[in-house]
Amino acid sequence: MLRPLAGLPGFDISQWHGLWVPKGTPKNITAKLNAAVMDALSAPTARARLADLGQEIFPADEQTPEALRALQKSEIEKWWPIIKAAGIKAEQCRTNHVLNRGEGRPMSAFLNNSRL
Repeated sequence: MLRPLAGLPGFDISQWHGLWVPKGTPKNITAKLNAAVMDALSAPTARARLADLGQEIFPADEQTPEALRALQKSEIEKWWPIIKAAGIKAEQCRTNHVLNRGEGRPMSAFLNNSRL
């Protein structure tokens, strides 16, 4: 769903949350962790609480490592030219360090909020 922002139809900004595991984590461990996250997010109390916070839970088919990898890739492709053109630099933190060096592997994409 796209909503016009500041008179820019088709301009879409969203926040999303995901979990990563260290590079080299066995796929069966990643699958178990992903299943646990999906199970927790399917609980009615969790869904209600997250809805109260304005969080939208991705459909089950979008809660996979592959879906998170694709989402991350599309976000990088969308925003990198803008970031580069504006000269924006990321603050150094462990998360940026891990992701920029390719040390993390997607585990689960599960929440979306503030879709403008």
